[in-house]
This record gives sequence, structure tokens and C-alpha cells, in this order.
Amino acid sequence: IIKLYAVYIENSSAIEVESISVSPVTVSNLQVGNTQQLTVSYNPVDANVGNSATYVSDATNVATVDANGLVKAVSAGNAVITVTSGNGKTATVNVTVVPKPKVLVDVILGKTDDTTFTATAKYDDNTTEDVTNEAEWTSTNTSVATVNAGNVEIVGAGSTKISASYTYEGAEQTSGEATIVVEEIPTSSGEIDKLYFITTSQWSDASPRYAAYFFGNGEKWVDMTEYSSGVYVCDKQEGFPSVIFCRMSPSALDNNWNNKWNQTSDLTIPSDKDTYKYDDRQWDKGTGQWLSTLTGNYGSSDGTFNVTVTMPEVSDDNNGNNNDNPVVPDDPVIPDDPVIPSGTYRVHLYNCSWANANIYYYGSGKTNAAWPGVSMISENNGWYYDMTETWVSAGSTGYVFNNGSDQYPANGNDDEIPSGTNEAWFDFSSKTWHTTNPHKPTAPSISISPDDGYISTSGTIRVTINTGNSAITDASVEVSGVSSAIYDYDDFTNNSLTISVKNLTSEADKSIYVSASVTNAIGSDTDSVTYTTKGSANVDLSGNWNELTIYQVMVSSFQDGDPSRGYQYAYGPSSAIKGGDLQGIINAADYIKELGCNAIWMTPIFNSNGEGHLDSTGYFTYDYFNVDPKFGTNEKFRELVETYHEKGMYVILDGVFGHWGANVAPSPTGKTPTRSNGQYKACDYPASLDFFKEVATYWIKEYKIDGWRLDQCYQVGLGENALGTMADNSGTNGHNYWYEIRTAVEQAAQENANNGEEWGTLGYMVGEHWRGDAATIQNGSVIPGPNGIGYGLKSCFDFPSRYKLVQNIAREEGDKTGNDFGGALSYTYGTSTDKGYYHPDGYWPNLFFTNHDLVRLGNLINWRFSETPSSANYFKRHKVAMAVLAAYSGPITIYYGDEWGAYVDGYTGPGALGAYNDNCARSTGKISGFTNAEQDCLNYAKSLMNMRSENEVLWNGDSSTLVSQTSYYVGKKTLGSEEVIFIINNGTNSVSYNCSGTDMLTGQTISGSVTCDGLSARFIRVK
Repeated sequence: IIKLYAVYIENSSAIEVESISVSPVTVSNLQVGNTQQLTVSYNPVDANVGNSATYVSDATNVATVDANGLVKAVSAGNAVITVTSGNGKTATVNVTVVPKPKVLVDVILGKTDDTTFTATAKYDDNTTEDVTNEAEWTSTNTSVATVNAGNVEIVGAGSTKISASYTYEGAEQTSGEATIVVEEIPTSSGEIDKLYFITTSQWSDASPRYAAYFFGNGEKWVDMTEYSSGVYVCDKQEGFPSVIFCRMSPSALDNNWNNKWNQTSDLTIPSDKDTYKYDDRQWDKGTGQWLSTLTGNYGSSDGTFNVTVTMPEVSDDNNGNNNDNPVVPDDPVIPDDPVIPSGTYRVHLYNCSWANANIYYYGSGKTNAAWPGVSMISENNGWYYDMTETWVSAGSTGYVFNNGSDQYPANGNDDEIPSGTNEAWFDFSSKTWHTTNPHKPTAPSISISPDDGYISTSGTIRVTINTGNSAITDASVEVSGVSSAIYDYDDFTNNSLTISVKNLTSEADKSIYVSASVTNAIGSDTDSVTYTTKGSANVDLSGNWNELTIYQVMVSSFQDGDPSRGYQYAYGPSSAIKGGDLQGIINAADYIKELGCNAIWMTPIFNSNGEGHLDSTGYFTYDYFNVDPKFGTNEKFRELVETYHEKGMYVILDGVFGHWGANVAPSPTGKTPTRSNGQYKACDYPASLDFFKEVATYWIKEYKIDGWRLDQCYQVGLGENALGTMADNSGTNGHNYWYEIRTAVEQAAQENANNGEEWGTLGYMVGEHWRGDAATIQNGSVIPGPNGIGYGLKSCFDFPSRYKLVQNIAREEGDKTGNDFGGALSYTYGTSTDKGYYHPDGYWPNLFFTNHDLVRLGNLINWRFSETPSSANYFKRHKVAMAVLAAYSGPITIYYGDEWGAYVDGYTGPGALGAYNDNCARSTGKISGFTNAEQDCLNYAKSLMNMRSENEVLWNGDSSTLVSQTSYYVGKKTLGSEEVIFIINNGTNSVSYNCSGTDMLTGQTISGSVTCDGLSARFIRVK
């Protein structure tokens, strides 16, 4: 008998997962940046799990999850994590992410006026909050001033410090201290009989001497005597309406301009004793300080105090209003900065080319140090030094960096180490303090410009990397859509990548997608944009300089297109806007195009590195290679150029190569100009020449601009032959700067053309020389250098013609008038050779009526004829001026507002509206909202300028005089078989001329004779 036995052995590998569960089931209130580990359980517990579970988040912008189930909170919101087993069983976890509680990190003191302060709380997420009313305010000397909710009440003379403290979620922060100095002004009664002048600390001297220069009805110098420390007084001089306070050379006892060291602006002496204060103070975002550049008083008032306020430095450049998102780096963790010992203030100096550095530092009275101070200790980026003396106090300890000979600040220009910290870094190149380590590595950033939207097929896409002071380990850019391309970090130049749209497509209405990423050892960043292409305008410009119809704008006062930008001060009439910017000029492109102009010239757009009246003009440049942030950005300027090019208009920049600001930033290749003979004599060779050649060509190559207007071109050296000019040519080593700069510009334009570029090929350069005779202009901008080496500029503004025309149509600024309109036009329409110009390659005088340095045509009309915009003849005279321009063979320039008859109401002469003849025309621009009379004048200007642009015979034809009378002119233009007769009548009576043809403006047929009414013009095509 055989017995069989069966034994059942369970095979666990065959047991499948029936369900899964996740712990925790719900994740609530997970703070941004925190993590939560998920744990998976299987049912039955002895089931074969197989492949690992997978984790997926349905909202990675809220919460992410890695392969091991670690959830990381990214931003506030809700997300669902789905967990899936190897055999497809699922479970979900609901995740709620909440914001990370913000932490108070700073309280920033602001200032509305001398007695009104604000307190702004700044948190670790870079958000800010106005806590002026909630903060606790403190005055260290209540006998001088008390403070409540930021409002200061002056009690008496003396000094006090104002600060604010604020507590949030148990954390307290205290602002820096604002120092208030209250100086009681002597009382007076009745009319002013004495003038008091309170000097600035920057004018201090071991043995100062002050004088007052009275003028306006003759002139007179008067010595000032010291009334008290820093206050000087003299008697008011009867009959003189204006005064300038001057610091004089103490070694010279007589008073004249040669012995003057510093001076105030022109000041009108008030008659009212309650109008006494002269105060020029500005907020410097770069240093976060109120700069009291000059404070003075002329006159006095009973019981009145003069208040000077010095604000503390703040931690960023926009008074705490920083909208950048904070970067929270992943591993590796950045090590903390070295701990500064208690009682020590550490100062760093970097971006300085000295071989060694000293720091001379001192407390009150400069009694705590001996020149040149102590040697600083070398470190990777420069030098540092630890100040350990007990008298060292942040915000009240002065310093001078020096190498034994060179120094900063300059002698007498006292400055102090920053407050609110015990360690600070000074950037010598930009003369800026930083209270956080500028060398500490951070995560990189990458940006694509322009932003999403339309882009021209002739435009460019720019990708820019900020390395975060750490080596880039990876960067990539991917283009898709109508065309595909991939770039890596090797394709970047100086951390910038430029992509030409025309290399992707030449068609309109196509989509382009661009994504970019960058990584360094600290972290990474991404950016992406989407564009739709739009076609480029058909450019039918000939490239002939005679064709140019240029529209000039004063950037600071033309149009405010971006309320977040713009200067708070402007050098012009008080009635003008002060927020003009590049966006405003972009917004005006259609208006300017419709006017019939084919080019725009902007006053300087380069970074002035300041906040004051003169900084707003752009004519005292600090950085020639970057746009002033008050006006916009480099990318905004690129957008402007592309906008105008798309509309078929050239872009001309204003080049100030004969003078500049107190300091100049190096070029991209490290060049800087030098001036051994003063601010207005920038002719040292080779540094200045090489620098400005780089400036002039950089903007043509990089941004495809089309030319340069050259400010005060007579200040630039022409070589030793240039006699009688305002430039000091002793430092030129015989070089004709304008020849060499012009040649470099023309070569750069030709390179653009050779590369197939549509724009940046014109190479137009026009100089500004104020003289009224062509011979002097020729000598100051055109003539060749020694031994006949190179002729200079080929175009200058035709000031001689301008003066003659204005004297007849209105009145010149210097009161000169004329009574020979026909003679003025006979000269104006003559050839350049007839006028006295010569250049072997041709010469193109640029005709104009007004610019930013002259009085507006409307005001000159008023000064001669007492006519205002309420007078019919006022606008007719503007139409006459526009007709003169339209009939000119050569480049012309229209100053913004002349086309519609702009008038600076209230400007009656120097001093009115706080303006003078050289800045009163910088009034508010307008591109809409015209009165009926203004619109009529504008429509006529449009008709004239479009007629000119459409008829080459007008802008390029030969001119001849048919009739020249004191009040009117008849001329003829010929080009090939074309012939036009034009009449411009500056008189008030009608005139007639025998001819037949067609009126070019109205289409009227003319048979035998044409009549031209008073103050009007006719253009008749006879062939």
C-alpha cells in the first residue's frame, strides 16, 4: 500500500497588495520652506510590495515631493499628493501650505520735509509696511525738538537725534538716527536790511573768506563777516535785485571771479522778510542719505529757526521698497560672515587701483588721528581695517581713504562711516557704501528681455545672467516655436546672449518661445517668455543727410511714461514736469512719425549718478555706457530704438565729450578719460580720445543707433591748428579728435551695413557751436589738424542762419531784431560754401529755430510783438518758421512743442519761474490735449513736414533766390526736371508773384499769378 501525503506551503510572493495607506493622511499648515516625510503602509502587511511606490504632486508650485516621499512646501496654497504602489493601488494626501511667518529685520527712517518723518518696517521677505503712527518715536534732546508720530515740533536752538522703534511679533527694531540741527536766525523787522548766509560743511576751510556779488542793475562785490560759526552776514545793497554768495580764496584779498572758489546759484533777493530761506537738498538713493549740498539764508524773520537735517544711511538703494523676491539657497549652506568682535567697527575698501591704502579716521574736531592715518590690511578684494577706539561711533566718525597722495573724499568734503552696522564696504569705483557683503556668493539669476508680447522681426532677444559672485556651473537657453535653437553657457559673452529674431523668422504673426536656466554652487534660476512676431516697417529712407527731419526732446521734461521713474528736480521752469523718461518717448513715437519727422534726438540718457537739477539734464555724465535709471534701463532703451526703427525713424543720441561729471565710470574695456586742465578741457591724449571713440562706436554697434549730436563741440581738441576755440588743445598731442572720432563712427556704421543690418548704418554726427559766424564754427569743429591731418565734423547746427531768422520772425535772446527777412532767407538757403563752411567730403549745416538751451520761439515772439497764444498772429508766425524749415535743402531739427506753438507762460526773463534763458525752454511736452489754435498750428506743421518728406526736390534740390524783400521771400527749388516756387511772407500784408502750377498743400491749380497772404507761405509745383 502506498500512501500519498500533500503538504500545502503558502507562497508569499504571490500575495498581491490589496490597498495602501499613507501617514500622515493630511498635512496641514506646512510652512513655506519646511518639509514633511510621508510613510506608506501596505495591506496585507505580508504582501509582495514589488516596485517602490511613486509620488506625484498635482501642484508643484505649491508643494513638491521627491522619490522617497519627502514633501517640500513651495508657496501658499493646496496640493494633492498621489501615492501609487507597484501594482497600481493609490492613496492621496491633502497638503495645505501656509506662508512662513515674516520676521521684522529693520526699521527705515524716511523724511517728507524738515519736520515730518516716516517709519517703514522691513521684513525678511522684503515686504515693507508704513508704521509711522504705530512706532515709538524718540528725540534725544527734547529742549530742541519733540516728536510724535513722526511729526517734529521745534522748541529751541541746538542739536537732537530723531529715531523710531517698532515691535512686531515680539521682535523690536530701531531705525537709524536723523540728526536735526536747529540754528536760530537773528530776528528783524520791516524790510530786509541784512543778508545771512549759512555755509555748507563742504565749503569749510581753515581760513575761510566769503563775499556777496550783487548784480541785476550793475554789479558790486561786498565782503561778508562771520556772524557766528558757519554763518556770514553783509548789508543788503540797495538797487540790486540779485545776489550770488561766494567762497573766496583766502590768500587773495580782492574780490573778483578769478579769486572765487565756489558759488551759489543766482538768487533773487526777496522784499518780504518772511521769504528768507535758500535750501538745496536732495535725496541720494545710491547712499540712502539726504545730501545737504548747500544751505543758506538771505534775510530773516521773527522767531524763525533754520533747520538742517542729516538722514541715516539705509540698507538698500530705494528706502526699503525692494520688491525682489528673496533667494533661499539649498545646500551647500553659505558660511556666515566672520564675527566682528564687540566694540569693533570693520571697514572694507575695494574696487580701488591703488597699490596700498590708508584710512584716516577721526571723531569730533578731527583730533583723533594724524595724516595719513593707518595702513589697511590686504584682503582678497582690497583692504580692511578694524577701528577699536571707544570714540568711534557709526554715523559720526569721519574718514578719508588715501594712498599717501590721492584721497577720497577730497579735502574739505567730510563724510562719515555708515550707521546701523558695525561693518561696511566702500566701493571706490562708484563711491558707494554697502552695509552687506557685496562679495558674498548668492544664487544666480537669469532674465530674458523684452517681456512677453510682440517683437519685431528686426528685433533682438537678450538673455542676461547675474552670476551671484559664484562660478556658473550650467546655463542653457532653448528657443522653440517657428524655429528651434539651443544655446549653452559657452555661447554667452560677458554673461549676455543676443538672439536676432531675423535669424529665426522674417514672417509676422509667428510664435517664439524662449526658456532659460542658470545654476551655480549656491542655487539656480529660470525664466521664460512668449513672443508673437510683427513685421518691420518698409524703410524707404535714402541715407542722404539732407533728408533728415529731426525731432528733439528734452528727456526729463518731454513725457512721463513711467511714474516710478524720473527726477524729482529739473533744471528749467518750475511749471515743467520733472518725471520725463524713455517710456514717455516710446509712447510718443506715433505722434512724432505722424508729424513727418524721420529721426529723434534725445538729450543725454546716460547715468548721471545723482539726484540734482543738473543731473537731470544728463550733461554731467558719470557712466557713458549705461542708461540713467531715472530715465529707464538699457533694455528699455533697446525697446525705444526698435520702436522707432520699426516706424522708419532714425535714433540720434546726445554725446557730451567735452565735459562730464565729477567722476566717470570705466568703459567695458577699462578706459577712462582724463582732463589735466579742468572740467571743460577734456583733451588729454590718448586716454580721452580712446575713451570717447569707444563711447561713440559702442552705441552704434550694440544698439544700432544712427548718429550723434555733439554738445559744445568746440570743447573737444582739434589739434594745434585749432586756434581761437574754447578747447585747450595742449593735451591732444596734435590729434584732431573730431576727425578720429568721426572716422571711427563711420567705420562702425559701415560694419553694420556690411553685416546686413538695416539700421545703425547712417553714421550722422552734428556739432553744436554757438557762434554766429561760419568761420568760427569752421575753426572750432571742422578744420584739419596739424599738417592737414583729417578734417573734423561734416555737419553742425546752423547758428548763423538761426540768429538771422529769429531776429526777423521774432527777437533774438539778446534783444537784437532785424528788418530784412528776405536777406535772412537768401543767406539761409545759400550753399554751405556760400556761408563759409568747407569740408572735402561735403558739409551739411543743420537748420533749426529752438533747442533746450535757447528761449522758446513763442516767448521770443511775445517779447517782440507782445503776442500770446490768444493772438491769431502768434500761431501764424510759428507757421512761417515751419515753412522756412520745410523749404530748406539740408537736415532740419524741430524742438518739441514748436510744431504746435508752445509758450512758457510766466517766463518774462531771467529769474522768472526759477529759470533763465538757457533753460526756460525745457517745458512740459505735449502729444495730445491741444487747444483748437494749437491743433491748427500742428496740422499745418504736419502738412509741411510730410510734404517735405515726400518731395526730394524740397530737401535735396538746388535753391535760388527769385525775390528778396524786407518782409517776404520768393525762392525756387530744382532737382532734375522738377521745379518748385515757394513764397514765404513774414509781413502782415498779402503779396503776389507771377507763376502757374499746382499748390502742393491744397492741390489748387494756379494760373498766371499766386497770392500769398500775410504771415503765410505757398509752395507751387511748376514742373
